[in-house]
Amino acid sequence: TSPAQDLSSLIKEPVDLIVTEPFLGTPRRTIIESVEYNRIEKELMAIYEPSFETLFDLLKENGKCVVVFPAFKNRSGDFEHLPIRAILESIGFKIELQEMYQRDDQFIGRDLFVLSK
Repeated sequence: TSPAQDLSSLIKEPVDLIVTEPFLGTPRRTIIESVEYNRIEKELMAIYEPSFETLFDLLKENGKCVVVFPAFKNRSGDFEHLPIRAILESIGFKIELQEMYQRDDQFIGRDLFVLSK
């Protein structure tokens, strides 16, 4: 894999659709503790923000982007969701759909987003 920022040198014309699952963090075998979640959140958000700025620029007007972000199971059994909505909206994306998917035995769920430009 390579950084999304490299795509602008490979894709010369805007595209109608982007479907992606970015780096979700290291695989998990246990629930997440709050200190570790805070560290992972910082790490992933530092990757996601510049990547989605590039993806936004690569989309045609009215283009769509389908993406999944990680959600981490905590001690209470709930999922911690990254604060990604505000960043996506500040870039210019419109959020058309957000759905959560997880299995009972998973420690990392998926936040599915359908975005438009």
